[in-house]
Amino acid sequence: RRAAYDRISSMLTNLLGLPHVSVLPQASPSWFGTPVVCPNYDTKRALVTHLESAGVQTRNYFAGNILAHSGYAHLGRADDYPNAQQVLKRLFFLGAAPFYQEAHFAHIEATLASFKTP
Repeated sequence: RRAAYDRISSMLTNLLGLPHVSVLPQASPSWFGTPVVCPNYDTKRALVTHLESAGVQTRNYFAGNILAHSGYAHLGRADDYPNAQQVLKRLFFLGAAPFYQEAHFAHIEATLASFKTP
């Protein structure tokens, strides 16, 4: 999973100029997915659509601002937490599966390389 994260994260930086996610020096995460931080919501939607249409599965950031979920509305307003709202709008995940082979990486790389920023 770490190798898949490193490889996909490098593709995102080299091909699209997207940032790596920082990890604390004492941490050693076993990534279930590679976080993709887009500059804005339009880019996120376009990139997700592009990847999914090529058969590269993505996952939306699943937590974000919990106040955006109706069951927690009684605790406050989601808009009172603009940073959490930005995470929801700009972040998604690409898998970092331990079974990825060279063909998987090549397909992801080719798909990312053919993406045109909106």
